Amino acid sequence: MSKFLGRLALAFTLSGVGCGAGGSLSDDERSQIEGKVLVVDAFAEAERRRDVEAILAFIARDFYMYADGARVDYETVAAQIRSTMPALQRFETTWSDVEVTVLARDQALVSLVFRDAVTDGDGVTTRLRGPTTFVWSLREGGWRLIYADADHYPDVL
Repeated sequence: MSKFLGRLALAFTLSGVGCGAGGSLSDDERSQIEGKVLVVDAFAEAERRRDVEAILAFIARDFYMYADGARVDYETVAAQIRSTMPALQRFETTWSDVEVTVLARDQALVSLVFRDAVTDGDGVTTRLRGPTTFVWSLREGGWRLIYADADHYPDVL
């Protein structure tokens, strides 16, 4: 089990994972959320692999986000991913301080701190860090991102 996956599982355990109006989760519902944890880890891995189609498969068509305070929609994000990821030599990302809050049986909020080291086609590496919030929703047979917020700051080693 990856460190990230372990932190998410621990966050679920420590939070008591309740579920709004329906009360506590059943074993089946808890298993469903554990499956979501695997999806979140797979999303991070798709980013590391720079796998454009795998990344986009996690994002709902009605997705929007605030990136450094600017609101962007799915089409803008998808275009940026399609143009940027293939040109990179390397995309390293780590997530820490992961917290999961179950909002409903089909929605969860994940907040974390990311650290990215992005190496462009010329071999220049840019290091960034910052807070991120994701809202995941169970739809279309899987967990999809419907909202995100990320602030990027220089990460000085």
